[in-house]
Amino acid sequence: VVGRRCRRWTIPGVLDVSAEMESLALSVLLRAAFGPSFEDNDQRMAGAITHRRAYIEYLYSTPLPYGEFWPTLPVWRYRRAMRIIDGVLAAQMR
Repeated sequence: VVGRRCRRWTIPGVLDVSAEMESLALSVLLRAAFGPSFEDNDQRMAGAITHRRAYIEYLYSTPLPYGEFWPTLPVWRYRRAMRIIDGVLAAQMR
């Protein structure tokens, strides 16, 4: 996993280390949870996990009361992300 990522980096060039490390961590997490053969080629699961994490951050930082019920972008993305996560989990359990 790490070797493939390193080969994608170009030198000299600008590298967003934060984004790369987040992507690497998600890749490792998904392979640990679903096995080494799990492929998230379209990045749907990784994107869903990222949106879920953003939603949790939103809940703890929003000044709005009952933030989970407001029609905001983090709430919409979270609901879609949970449908994706549930679908992937259901498919993996079959």
